[in-house]
Amino acid sequence: LWVYDPETHEMEFSTYFGGSDEEYPPDDIEFDENGVLWLLTRTQSTDLPVTANAFQSVSGDNDGWGDFMLAGFSFAPPTVEYCSYFGGDDIDTPNSLAIKDSLIYIAGKTDSYDFPVSENAYDTSNSGPTSKTVLARINWRTNQYAGTFFGGNRHEQFAQTLNWVHDSTLTLLGTASSDDLPVTDDAYQTTLRGSSDG
Repeated sequence: LWVYDPETHEMEFSTYFGGSDEEYPPDDIEFDENGVLWLLTRTQSTDLPVTANAFQSVSGDNDGWGDFMLAGFSFAPPTVEYCSYFGGDDIDTPNSLAIKDSLIYIAGKTDSYDFPVSENAYDTSNSGPTSKTVLARINWRTNQYAGTFFGGNRHEQFAQTLNWVHDSTLTLLGTASSDDLPVTDDAYQTTLRGSSDG
């Protein structure tokens, strides 16, 4: 992680961040309104420097494939505001991050059957033989959390999407290969036409 001033051509701040295994390139990076830099990535480390307020302080991964990592940094002075795992016992791959006030929205996919979802989630079960998409929202100050699976009996994946969080809805794009995707009654296309559709 580094901060570079293009006007002075000076490095303002630079640091390593991670654990003893592999951290992948960030899937998404966003600044919040308070200047906290948030990054979402996948980590295979089981010893991340999680913060005391972490939602999930230990990796849920049992096979070395990795969990989501969500981390927030402020720079005056340099401080790790938040660092947490999100994931289950199989591979978890993040895609998109969005911030609204203290709420952090995460979208991605998982092969884990035990990815953290809410009791009142739209879909509480990853019953398919392949990965399923996941949506989560967390208030990083209070750890109030909502998470759900989304998809069908095969494979779905969200694309990295800009401006996908609205006042009361989320809008995401991606691909689907399930023939039982929960389409709405007013859908433009109600059935899968190829091996994988948008």
